[in-house]
Amino acid sequence: MGLENIFEIALLVFLVLGVIFSLILNNLVLQCLAIFVFGILVVVVSGIKRLELNFPYVFVVIGFILGYLISSTPGHRWLVLVIFLVGIVVGLILRKVLKTHIDMKK
Repeated sequence: MGLENIFEIALLVFLVLGVIFSLILNNLVLQCLAIFVFGILVVVVSGIKRLELNFPYVFVVIGFILGYLISSTPGHRWLVLVIFLVGIVVGLILRKVLKTHIDMKK
């Protein structure tokens, strides 16, 4: 097994974590809030790690989102996906605003 399959293993682990996380949160409001925060965290972590669409990182995020969508309510899957994308956009805007604010203080 070894390190040659590490990304596939990471995808599977995060897929399972997404399923567990979605099953723990039965309330739609909590699910949407959690996935919105996760969308923001995706941008923050990519900014900290200075990743420019690094494939393993995208692989892990896709695994978590797929796991989350698999176990969410069938009628709300599109809503959860749209809220995740809105979280990513808000995270990008926040990162840009904070970066300009920090640059202005210097």
